[in-house]
Amino acid sequence: MKTIIGCLSKELYVVYNKDHNNRLCVPSPSGISRGIALIIVMAMLLSVIVTVHAEQRPYGAQYPVFEPSGVDFKDKDGKRQTTTIQGTQLKGSISSVDQHYARGRLPRLESITNHWSGVAWRGERVHTQLVLFSKKDVQQLRFESTPMLAKDGAALNTDSLHPQFVRYVLSEGCLYPDILDPAEKLDLPANTTRPVWVTLEVPRDAKPGKYSGKVGVLAAGGVRLDFTFELEVLPLTLPAPKNWKFYLDLWQNPFAIARWHGVKPWSDKHFSLMEPYWRMLAEAGQKCLTVSLFHHPWGAQVYDGYAEMITWTCKSDGTWEYDFSLLDKYVAFAERMGLDDQINCYSMIPWTNQFRYVDSMTGDWKVVEAKPGEPSYEAHWKPFLQALEQHVHEKGWKGRLTIAIDERPEKDVLAAHSLLRKYAPSVRIASATDHPPKKIDLDDWSPYIGNPVDPEVVRKRNKEPELATTFYVCCVPPRPNTFTHSPPVESAWMGLYAAAHNRSGFLRWAYNSWNENPFYETKYWAKKWAAGDCFLIYPGPRSSIRFERLREGIQDYEKIRILRELTAKQENNSEVRHAIKGLDKTLSMIDFKTAGATSAAEQVNTVKASILNLSRALAR
Repeated sequence: MKTIIGCLSKELYVVYNKDHNNRLCVPSPSGISRGIALIIVMAMLLSVIVTVHAEQRPYGAQYPVFEPSGVDFKDKDGKRQTTTIQGTQLKGSISSVDQHYARGRLPRLESITNHWSGVAWRGERVHTQLVLFSKKDVQQLRFESTPMLAKDGAALNTDSLHPQFVRYVLSEGCLYPDILDPAEKLDLPANTTRPVWVTLEVPRDAKPGKYSGKVGVLAAGGVRLDFTFELEVLPLTLPAPKNWKFYLDLWQNPFAIARWHGVKPWSDKHFSLMEPYWRMLAEAGQKCLTVSLFHHPWGAQVYDGYAEMITWTCKSDGTWEYDFSLLDKYVAFAERMGLDDQINCYSMIPWTNQFRYVDSMTGDWKVVEAKPGEPSYEAHWKPFLQALEQHVHEKGWKGRLTIAIDERPEKDVLAAHSLLRKYAPSVRIASATDHPPKKIDLDDWSPYIGNPVDPEVVRKRNKEPELATTFYVCCVPPRPNTFTHSPPVESAWMGLYAAAHNRSGFLRWAYNSWNENPFYETKYWAKKWAAGDCFLIYPGPRSSIRFERLREGIQDYEKIRILRELTAKQENNSEVRHAIKGLDKTLSMIDFKTAGATSAAEQVNTVKASILNLSRALAR
């Protein structure tokens, strides 16, 4: 680790970690010499050094240096029995992807097994989970994987069987496993547990049949555990994520990436760093690009505030000039990453009703306040909307660009909508809102999951292919949700809820609006939002159990859609007719209230069994 301690001014000292672009700035109190202040800085550095990035050591000491200390969550599931552990050496078992396993105690398992079997479509990503545990210290855990091979010599890709350590973070004051980490080696302290997430990726051109492979878990001193995996690949194929119909809208924050990596926003380095994050999102079927029209459209609800991507300049004669160059560059970048569908611009109704612009006479930023429905609001928006309408036509974005509005009162949405239709009729409108679009022709409507929606309204909208009708969760409900401490299955449940209730997809803020150090604590605003509400992935980028399970539910949505299309072509097949009835019956169980009150696991796994039953019937 390369650390520099220096003086920025008389008032501010900085600690800079060159390896990871971490900065810690501290004030210099009056009356304290620079020497004393530097000693204080060094002491503070030592106190925070354990919370920085994983790559600082190849493997950990008592716990990995990048993990926080903390108490384990309480296991509320009294049905599972604690497995009797014989001996003191390293143990491991295939375990459930629906469960969290506490770090500071041995796992509670119904049985111990080193064999897993599953079924997948071509083009599908499937998961399982291992838990490793020991009554004594184990040093240098690492993996060794074989290819997935069939008896006839056919093979999946060489990296189709991929294990990763699962890393713990704080959520609501307790440690939860969530981060899928690329660390090559970790130590396992005595009487603790380390989950391992195993991904099996099936190529879309894979030959149907049965494949098997092995993951070896090795440790210092010649210790080794072997786990076997068998996967049956059916002759059914998922399309590439770009062609999925599911309408995924996870809000991106490019400014969080700039801050975390210590680069200037919109520099070449910034765009380069964003690439793997945006590609990961595209591989989940993302349809929307998040654009900020104005400075801080959501106020201070994120650690890294959004700046405007279109610069408004008021000229000396009172007319306006709009610089779209950054927006154009950002959209072109996103298109190269695979995000080339909807462009959601936030917002005509920011939460403060304040709009920042540049005064050409002074070069200063200034702020104007204008409320929807007032003459000043129309005066402010008219020239911009006219310029935006022209720009949309010039760029060929008609049908793609929307003005997006987030949880604003209906009267305000109506006022903004009226101006849009008057001055920019080619620009679409999207809204996450509770009120149904009776008076407003919302192109993209996302109501909160907890509010009742008339199924007839949804059916009518679904007849219009250009309309999207999704749903969203946010800081509420407590369950089901995608918080760090949420049962992992609840993330997968979201896709099945969309399928069961005829929704186009799912909206969630946010994809990567990190707090100061997401590797340590996943809560941002303690009084408002649950831990993990602001992000689903981690810097790196590192995926998470939550993000992978969400993607799994989207795959299930796509499988249901494809199965319905195939079933319509085999109406005379009694086995298929029986299987589709079974799927419809289990989908009717997907209910918001009961999933939150009991467990989403039973609902999800019952539907998954029906999907498999129908898949087999159609594959024969």
